[in-house]
This record gives sequence, C-alpha cells and structure tokens, in this order.
Amino acid sequence: MVNGVIVINKPKGVTSFKMVQWARKCFNIKRVGHTGTLDPIATGVLPLCIGRATKLVQFIMAGNKLYEGIIKLGVITDSYDAFGKIIEKREISADINIETLKSIANTFIGKQMQVPPAYSAAKHRGIPLYKFARKGIVIKKEPREIEIFSFDILSLKGSEVSFRIYCTKGTYIRSIAHEFGLKLGCGAHLASLTRIKSGPFSIDKAYTPKKIEEAITKGELDKFLITEDEALAHIPYVIIPDDTATDLRQGKEVSIALIEELVEIQEVDTKTSSFLRLVKEKSYNNPENLELVAIISWPPDTFNNTDRLKTLRVWV
Repeated sequence: MVNGVIVINKPKGVTSFKMVQWARKCFNIKRVGHTGTLDPIATGVLPLCIGRATKLVQFIMAGNKLYEGIIKLGVITDSYDAFGKIIEKREISADINIETLKSIANTFIGKQMQVPPAYSAAKHRGIPLYKFARKGIVIKKEPREIEIFSFDILSLKGSEVSFRIYCTKGTYIRSIAHEFGLKLGCGAHLASLTRIKSGPFSIDKAYTPKKIEEAITKGELDKFLITEDEALAHIPYVIIPDDTATDLRQGKEVSIALIEELVEIQEVDTKTSSFLRLVKEKSYNNPENLELVAIISWPPDTFNNTDRLKTLRVWV
C-alpha cells in the first residue's frame, strides 16, 4: 500500500478533485486528499496525501502559497477568470504604465478580509458555491482574513500584466485580479495562474500525472514519494523528554508551561508556522535521529483558561 505525499504539477483545465480521483485509480486506494484547491484555470503545485498521509492534510494546507500569473485588463467576467462569461468590456487608459500597476499592487499588501467569490469551491450546506452560481443563485459567505506578503508586477505587455504574489492559504487570486482591475478603473480578470510553491513544496519537484504513471509502471514510485517526516519538515520542532513522550502517547495531558520552557531553552523559532512538532531523541548517541511524537497548535489556545496542552495528533 502506498503511504506518503506525491507533489503533482496540475495540468490546466481539470479540478483538484479530478486529480484526487486520478490518484485513487492510479494507486488503487481510496484514502487520497489534496492540500489546497487549485481552480481549473490554474496549474502547478498540488500535493496529494495518500494512505496514512491523509492525516497530514491540515498541517500541509496551512503553508503559505506563491503564485505567478497574468491579469487581463479591460475585460470583466462573472467568475473573475478566463473560464467565465464576459459581462463587461472597458477601455484601458493610455496613462496606465508599469509604475501605476506597481502602485496599485502595493495597496493589497498586508492583512485584509476577503469574501469567497461566487464561483469558488467554498461550500454552503456542503455544496460548492460554483454549483449555486451556475444556476444563477449567488450565496454570500462571510469574509475571511488573508494576508498578502508581496505582490510584484513583472511586466506589462499590451493588456496583459504578469505578476507574482506571495500570500496565506485560502487567498483567492481571481478576486485579487478582479479588484485590481476595479482599482485601475478598466476592469480585469485572471487569465492564467501557476502555483509555484505551497508550503515546503516547490514546482521544481512537482511532477505531471504522466510522469507518475510512468514511475509506477517502472516500479520507481519511491523516487517521487515523500515520507510523512519529510512532508512535515517545514514545521519547527522542540525536543521533549522521554517521559513526556510516554505521557502523550498514553493520552495524558502535558502542561503548556513545560513546552514553553523547552521552546525558550532550545531557542526554537515558532513564528514560521502555526504548528509545533514535539519530538524525542531515538538515541542519545545520535541526537539528530529524532522520532515524531505529536503535533500541536502553537501558540496554544488558552481561551478556556486551561494550563494543559491539547494535541492535534499523536504518533504512537
């Protein structure tokens, strides 16, 4: 049975769920999950968790995303991308230049609230919004907080703007393209998009479905399969004592103060992730030989005024 993560370079025109269906058939296994939806128009990095690794989905999804794409000025579509119906065309001002575009892009930097677009995979009562939208029913979801770390304008060729954007998970780039056009006054839509990076996974190590199929035929799948430990390597870790590891594996709660002390003593940088790995040393003679014990949210949720740590997952 296959267990691990395969990073697919998703082709254009298919949904993320279609890639999950492909993987289930390809690996002859039902337990497959993707780690962040890519629209049909988009290509690029799509990690698929297979077998036991499906339990890692939430930890991989939390990673930030890097995209490159093209925004088409002067044309507004109902879905905010090239797959949608054109609802309006506007004249592009002759005054728009690369500096104007960079100035507008800078207004998107930082934290903001974003409403999922009508044509999106966000769900209402278990049904994707795009299914309602296709019937002419617009469901408005509550806005979600996102953050744009950088929004670089790479070039302007005619009515096409090439860009690169680095952002948190859950950011709808189609919506950014639409709003970008509104701020310019000429309207716009997303013409193409490639996810260059998703968390620790980059496009230089993402493979086409055909490449994976060839590897299976040749018995070389191991060359492309990422283990659970490798898939979680982007999450910072703190080394815990053996007795603490035993307590966690026996279902006992551990004090938050203990983990805080270990984080401080070991000078662990916890700002790079909202999770923290708790690991133990397999051997005192080889301190780098670490064994994963649990993953927790960090900083811990103290809403209920508890001083005990709650684990998200424990490896027995």
